[in-house]
Amino acid sequence: MRLIIVSNRLPITINEDYTISSSIGGLAKGLIEFLNTFITNPENSYLWIGWTGVETIPEKINRQLYEQYCYPVSLDGQMMDKFYNGFCNQTIWPIFHSLTGFFTYDENDWHTYQQVNYKFAEEIIKIAAPEDIIWIHDYHLFLVAYYLKQFNPNLVIGFFLHIPFPAFDTFQFLPKNCRTTILEGMTSVDMIGFHTYEYAQNFVKCATRMLGYESHIDIITTDDHLVKVGVFPMGINFNHIQNSISKLHINKENAADATNTIRRTLLSIDRLDYTKGINNRLLAYDEFLTKNPEWHKRIIFNLIIAPSREKISCYQKMKSQIDELVGNINGRFGCNDWVPINYQYKSFDSECLLKIYADNDIALVTPIIDGMNLIAKEYIAAKVNSKPGVLILSETAGAAKELVGALIINPNSIHEIAEAIKYALSMPETEKAQRLQTMQYRVKRYTIIKWGQDFIKDLFTLITLQNTFKSKFVTNSQLHEIKTAYDLSKKRALILDYDGTLVPLTKDINLAVPTRELIRLLEKLSIADSNTLIIISGRERGTLDKWLTNKKWLLIAEHGAVVRLDGVWATTQILDQEINGPVLEVVEAYSDRVPGSLIERKEFSLAWHYRNSDPESSFQLASELFDTLITLTANSRLQVLKGNKVIEVRPINVNKGIIAKVVDLGEFDFILAMGDDTTDEDMFRSLPEHAVSVRIGSQASSAKFNIVNQKKAIEFIQQLVE
Repeated sequence: MRLIIVSNRLPITINEDYTISSSIGGLAKGLIEFLNTFITNPENSYLWIGWTGVETIPEKINRQLYEQYCYPVSLDGQMMDKFYNGFCNQTIWPIFHSLTGFFTYDENDWHTYQQVNYKFAEEIIKIAAPEDIIWIHDYHLFLVAYYLKQFNPNLVIGFFLHIPFPAFDTFQFLPKNCRTTILEGMTSVDMIGFHTYEYAQNFVKCATRMLGYESHIDIITTDDHLVKVGVFPMGINFNHIQNSISKLHINKENAADATNTIRRTLLSIDRLDYTKGINNRLLAYDEFLTKNPEWHKRIIFNLIIAPSREKISCYQKMKSQIDELVGNINGRFGCNDWVPINYQYKSFDSECLLKIYADNDIALVTPIIDGMNLIAKEYIAAKVNSKPGVLILSETAGAAKELVGALIINPNSIHEIAEAIKYALSMPETEKAQRLQTMQYRVKRYTIIKWGQDFIKDLFTLITLQNTFKSKFVTNSQLHEIKTAYDLSKKRALILDYDGTLVPLTKDINLAVPTRELIRLLEKLSIADSNTLIIISGRERGTLDKWLTNKKWLLIAEHGAVVRLDGVWATTQILDQEINGPVLEVVEAYSDRVPGSLIERKEFSLAWHYRNSDPESSFQLASELFDTLITLTANSRLQVLKGNKVIEVRPINVNKGIIAKVVDLGEFDFILAMGDDTTDEDMFRSLPEHAVSVRIGSQASSAKFNIVNQKKAIEFIQQLVE
């Protein structure tokens, strides 16, 4: 198996002298460690696709990249500036971190983002084999899967988001077309992974509410496939860090100054970013020093900030604010033999970082919000029992869900952070060791290797499920067989559902009027003497009479309560007055509570539609209404049925299976029945064995076949009669 990793940047850096060095980024390091384990199986291989960071590279460098399993995507500097510094980091980044005050939107940047994603898809298609697994990473490439599926719908694609996914009301800050396109891109994959359950649920709510998709547990059902939504908290290589630490020289004792005063060390290490809460950390340290003068000269705050996104104005402003805060604290509290903050604005390699982790007593990891934050885990892994450390961790970091032994704080509370620093400094050694042991146990068990293996394993499980569904989808060869059977038959029955089969489902039920093209297609179906066209619907007879005027067509309304045969309507039921009594009162009460819902009153039945309502609240109330109606109609001649965004109450012996009583199906040597809803299942079950039954959508069904969506259903009918 070959795994194609796709990310914005390759896991390498091309230096000014055109030498290649490994990237120090957390994502790159983590994935490389997983991939090194992955390829220990001789049947496995991988290829990493991404941008090199430079516009042009010599052919010699290209060859070196291929030797390191890297495939470069060529992009010019101006395009990357609009893409990366523009849309990625000034639009997506603040919205997805719920920091809307930093949000800006530029239409040109959005178009560039789409172009770059399309370019990535083009490059992937050039090299992807049918059996490859494509694994796309992070917010830079939300749309790549959508474009890939346009090229080849059979590709197996996974996606992992390494940053938070915002709540619905925050995601709405994005323009409608933009947010819809992003969600369509994300739901084009087969499986999507998040660090926490909260992020996964935020995504599901946005996808269901904005795209109208259905979800059940961890599966979203789109128009043409299933999407699994999984939670995979990214880990680190614990054993590698521990082994590396054992080879380094670590200070086993705390540092002492010239007066032999033992000094404790507080560590803050991040790249420059407003999501990291660095300003609040400094303000909390200021408060701590103000309220605890006994700790003056006895503590040093090692503040390390790696340069990042320095071309963006808000990052430049933030750097100035940090410089000012550091200068102010050192100026107010410092003296000749003590500088409260040791501030370094630079990047360190992996070995130096491990030594820094190991040498410091307390780590202050307090992002305003963070997808995971591997620094917290790396710090825990780098500690040894001879010098246990204390982790102060933000409750809004993904890692907080796992590292329960940390001192968990609200990153927006300066006072909480200051108090946590004070408690960490006075914490008994036994408590430190116990907390460390708890966290190390978790970090050691769920490593970066386990994270990658679980993702790939779940993706394969989903593909097996997908294939089960796909096995029922009509193939070209099966269509040919059905077409041949149609052509050779002498007497045919064509039984077609209306809403969702002949016409698309609409939010307003009154707008599902048949087009001229549809009417022409139906007339073409019915013009042959050997064809009997039967249209069956849950709609009332007046609507069907108005929309489908051709008297040759046999119409069945209200799921079988009334039938139009030879242009004349006849009822098969007696009107049940209970529907207009207590049942109607209950449905009206619930309809008042669900804005956008509507009641459709028919002759023999009652339908409550909630397609135009908020999916989350309407789903809950629909379940409640369904249970209430079941109880209310328990001893009556009524039944309650759930359909596609509709709950219907109708006479107990009325269903689309009545087709077998209305028409003698035994006289037909070819029968085609098509429907899209649970109400059509009775029809499918009533058909003779030789009938061709087709369910629209990917839901499990009694029908013999499935077709992806309503559009494909019309194409199927058109091909049948050509």
